[in-house]
Amino acid sequence: MKNVPKALLVLIYSTILCSCENAIDHENLLFNAKQSNNTVANDGDSSAFYKDGMIPLLVTDEIRELKRKFDASRKRTRNSDYDSYLSLNLSAIRDLPFTLKSRNGYFLQSEGAGRSVISVSYIAYNQDQQIFQIKELAWGGYSINSKWSGTPLAVGHDKQSPDDKVLICLKDQASAANAFAIWDIIPSANNPGYYVLQNSLFFGGGESGAYWDMFYYVAEVAYSHGDVKFSKYEERPSQEFSIALDETYTFKLKSLEFINAYTAKVTPRDNLAIQQATTNSSNQTRRENLEFNRTEPAYSFFHEAKGIIFKAEENNEYFAVPTITLEKIDLTPNKQIPLDTKYIPNRGFYIDKKLHQTIPVLVKPRTKLVMTYYYKVYDVEVDYIATFTYQKEEKGENTERVMLIPGSWNGRVYVDEIFEPDFEEINLDTQQRTRGKAQIKKDATPSPVILK
Repeated sequence: MKNVPKALLVLIYSTILCSCENAIDHENLLFNAKQSNNTVANDGDSSAFYKDGMIPLLVTDEIRELKRKFDASRKRTRNSDYDSYLSLNLSAIRDLPFTLKSRNGYFLQSEGAGRSVISVSYIAYNQDQQIFQIKELAWGGYSINSKWSGTPLAVGHDKQSPDDKVLICLKDQASAANAFAIWDIIPSANNPGYYVLQNSLFFGGGESGAYWDMFYYVAEVAYSHGDVKFSKYEERPSQEFSIALDETYTFKLKSLEFINAYTAKVTPRDNLAIQQATTNSSNQTRRENLEFNRTEPAYSFFHEAKGIIFKAEENNEYFAVPTITLEKIDLTPNKQIPLDTKYIPNRGFYIDKKLHQTIPVLVKPRTKLVMTYYYKVYDVEVDYIATFTYQKEEKGENTERVMLIPGSWNGRVYVDEIFEPDFEEINLDTQQRTRGKAQIKKDATPSPVILK
């Protein structure tokens, strides 16, 4: 596509915005609808509200058509693994209260219906001012509502400063139909756990003036008690926000699944040797069971991907971690693998792995037998998905909200698959030593090992 001069691009877009606002009749701008009961102050009649309040940008057919062409020319990319679950997780917190805090430490705070949203560096005395709720729209994107105003967030401006677009709370719910009140929630490009509030109708042009250099504006905080303005996304701390769910709403861990065997990392370590000895002082062959017991510390670390901040119930369930079969990771649940690992995210800890094996042997007369049994040892890194649920009553029915949290597990695995332990026989009378490998048969009814 040929470059369009920047001045022309700005002129075209400005014309569309102006025509968009000019197309609205005066009565609509006066906001005749009754103001929400949650507003900060009583604005009196509609003319007073028009004077002191914020005017939302409104959508026309020209804007919708330009957006359609713009979207068709863009490629949507995922910024992180967490993004693949973001839509589901946002659905899980729909209509639940949360705060929005910028990476540089400012909370978003509503000033009431028809007024601006400001940024503050402290928790408000009336915390409802800093509470927001999200709802997925049937036609795409999200609506972000202020609990304080009871209305959606949108793009607007003060009557005296039409060129300075700011984040506002609409006067009422009905205003959302034609306002710039549709949002995309996009993960930060390089800061997991933070999100960009991108308005899906408000876009502009870059320095090149080319059509392909157009972009959607994102919300950006400026300073304490300042209006929240809009800018091109450039990964600034003031443009990225955490989403923290109210802690009175707790999710419960439902399941833990290890995934993506093809990307798992398996690193062999030195084998673990366990030695056991017995002495037969008699003149007859004697059968004995050698017990190989050892408790070894196994490191475990669940590195949970950062995302929506929520409180989880205390978890007392134990899970089995993956094992290794013939040098390859095995994610299939195995009844022989003990359920001994708790899901404790982002904190390393050690598990006491109890290793046990019984080997029946025939000890020759007047002989001391020393046997060394081995376990293979591996360090493993593998992906997982933790499923959390929240029960919420909706329309008289109890529904289950599901949140999927990805991550990676690092840990140590001990594997019992060396079937030829070393042995040494020492004759008590001659002190002659014989060394070799013992053959172990994995039978349901174990028979004495063969020393060769």
